[in-house]
Amino acid sequence: MTNLSKKYDQMNNNLDILDSQDISLQKQLEKDAAAFREEKFRPEPEQYTELLDTRIQIRPDFRDKLIEQLKGTFGKYYDYHRRDIATNEVDYLNVEDPDVLPSCMGT
Repeated sequence: MTNLSKKYDQMNNNLDILDSQDISLQKQLEKDAAAFREEKFRPEPEQYTELLDTRIQIRPDFRDKLIEQLKGTFGKYYDYHRRDIATNEVDYLNVEDPDVLPSCMGT
């Protein structure tokens, strides 16, 4: 019973930490999405292809590093389904259709 109680307390503590991180990241996501949509951050039409090429090149490495960090944080509780939902939301916010981009963009 004592071991279960300690595990329960640790899980509650982890949930509190994750809730705090979630709130912070949601605020940052809203801020970043708004900044991204602002006119001054939009590339010139002739720069769009170069920007997209660069994003396609760096996104797989960034994604892999992020996944490893999340797996380290959540351990056996890492949720692939939530990762896929977040990936879709990022694609939506970036106004990107992963079905027309190279396979490195999808999940």
